[in-house]
Amino acid sequence: MGQLKQAYANLKEEMAEKDRRIEELEGLLMGALLRLEELERRLAKDSHNSSKPPSSDGLTPQGEAAPKEWQAERRTTRASGIHDAPSGNA
Repeated sequence: MGQLKQAYANLKEEMAEKDRRIEELEGLLMGALLRLEELERRLAKDSHNSSKPPSSDGLTPQGEAAPKEWQAERRTTRASGIHDAPSGNA
């Protein structure tokens, strides 16, 4: 009977240790999830929805088209024809 009580006490202690470890790991997981959420929120920011300058936006990922406002801007800022031809009045 004494061995049975000792085995029970050992199992109970192991279970308590595992419960503490589970609580510790849950806390670490919660911290990691909160950090991930914050990093995803930061990653989603660009010059259109924050005070960051447009130069911090970076390039669009490969395979994705540039946003329509960039395409429209590029079209309107292109020069058509040759404007810097020598005039001969130097």
